[in-house]
Amino acid sequence: MEAYPGSGVSQRQDLITNDATTLKGIPKSVVSAFQKTLLGHGIDLLSYTGGATSAARTDADIDHTLDIFRGTIQTLLDDQVIARIK
Repeated sequence: MEAYPGSGVSQRQDLITNDATTLKGIPKSVVSAFQKTLLGHGIDLLSYTGGATSAARTDADIDHTLDIFRGTIQTLLDDQVIARIK
């Protein structure tokens, strides 16, 4: 994820990194909006940039969570919190 308006990358692979500084450098406003939007749909991440999960989930629970995640990303795109890949 890149904060809006982004760097203008045109391919998803250009955003892939293992660099901890880059990963921890996601703006707090982006992380906060991500967490708040998920929380509004009942998903609570327990840390700044990561979350905990439980093995006590059904396939339906997982599908529901993925739908909420997709919707959250779309909301952040629509609200211009994160950038689209050009």
